[in-house]
Amino acid sequence: MPKFNGVNTKAVEARLRKQQIAHEKKEAQKEAESDKYWKDEDKKVQSKLNRKVEKIKKAENKMQKKIELKQLFNKEDEEMKSISRGSSKSFSSNTKVTRSDIIKNTMLAKVMNEKEYKKDDYVEINEIPLESNINHEKIREQLENDGVEVIDVSGMTEILDVLSIGKKVDMHPEKRMKMAYAKFEADMLLKLKTEYPNFKLSQYKNMIQKMWKKSPENPMNTPR
Repeated sequence: MPKFNGVNTKAVEARLRKQQIAHEKKEAQKEAESDKYWKDEDKKVQSKLNRKVEKIKKAENKMQKKIELKQLFNKEDEEMKSISRGSSKSFSSNTKVTRSDIIKNTMLAKVMNEKEYKKDDYVEINEIPLESNINHEKIREQLENDGVEVIDVSGMTEILDVLSIGKKVDMHPEKRMKMAYAKFEADMLLKLKTEYPNFKLSQYKNMIQKMWKKSPENPMNTPR
């Protein structure tokens, strides 16, 4: 039987199909790997974007808090300044009691209490109805934390008598000296608390005592 020298088409076709399948499989694997890479990259990009947005939000919130704190500080500073301006004004029956009046009168009452005055000599604070004030409780808490006893009683007339050292106050020089110092200490305590907010009450008192020795409000410094 003569030798067959032709091409086996079936074998060639089988080999080509095998190569094609291998090529398609390889391409599919590359495409899958590429999709996975870009999918992971998208996640990374989105994660970075989310972190950046969160960082911006935190910065905005921090800035807003700083603005609010500054506004609150300016408001409190203005109110404290009004205390000094209002200390020289007289009370009237139609005048509403302000935040500065509450602080000043309370501190004056505390000073008199520390001087161990008799019961009849205590200052009774504001018989006039208080104006609604959202800071009232905060003021009370701050004063109590500073060791100042808050007294809520009545007797605006007696407050006027005490502040003006009027006819109801004992005219004995020693008692008049105590009353003058009590008023001076109450006024200066407000001022020093504004200038040196981190001091202790004992430090304020030491400073006030030194200032009192040179103050023109001290009867001992009045020319005779």
